[in-house]
Amino acid sequence: MDTLFSNHTPDAIPAYKLPLSDDDLIMLGRLMAYWAQVDMFVDELIEMLFSIDYQKRVVLVGDKMVGAKLSILRKGISLCDSPELARAVTTFADLAAAVQAKRNHAAHGVWAWYIQPGMDQPELSARKAKDLSDRLRPAELHDLVSHTAAATRAGMDAAQIARGSETGRYRVRLFYGKEDMGDEWHPPQK
Repeated sequence: MDTLFSNHTPDAIPAYKLPLSDDDLIMLGRLMAYWAQVDMFVDELIEMLFSIDYQKRVVLVGDKMVGAKLSILRKGISLCDSPELARAVTTFADLAAAVQAKRNHAAHGVWAWYIQPGMDQPELSARKAKDLSDRLRPAELHDLVSHTAAATRAGMDAAQIARGSETGRYRVRLFYGKEDMGDEWHPPQK
């Protein structure tokens, strides 16, 4: 049980009680964290395919949503130096697009109890503002997390191909900060 931010602490009580279990919330949290990696790979691959740096990407792409950025990335596939890279970027874009709508539903839908006349009991699901009949159930989160994780690995594979690195090797940790440090970090010697 979450003892810091449960529905029982005064500073974390929302307007409506959140009906998700702690396990459901863990899945939802993983989905959000994994999707951030998808978003990062879209940005990184746009930079690589269009041969632009971070600052130029920020100016050109700005705060566009992932769907709009995926469209830009798909246009860049024709600029790929090799068929292998084109296939890898296409695979990544397809996997990311396949989970995008449900990810948005999970992230932006309101988790509540769905009830209609004639139902024996309410069903827990995410309420979609544009279509109240389209419901995402907590049981769907596990597969959604798995598919999003697959998209992150495909993004890494595409980025590794673009860099000329070996594919299928995934880092345990991601560091960011000073750009010229590379992937290796060594703690300062005392």
